[in-house]
Amino acid sequence: MNFIGMNEVGLHTFIGKCGADLVETLFPMSGKRRLTAKEIKEAIVFEEPEGNDITIAMFFQYIDFLEKYDEGAAIKH
Repeated sequence: MNFIGMNEVGLHTFIGKCGADLVETLFPMSGKRRLTAKEIKEAIVFEEPEGNDITIAMFFQYIDFLEKYDEGAAIKH
């Protein structure tokens, strides 16, 4: 199985083009979260989902990770 990283799917480039306000909204610190991961995933509409399945899956996985993230806690795999 080949692993495709964030650079290959262009996620870093996408985030780099977003304004600071949007980045803070999409990736808030844990104390500033207002929506659940489920609510976010249900509200997202991708303009061109065809051929971007891996990017979409990675983005959703990241949203799930953020919901479980606790600031200052060690990351467990």
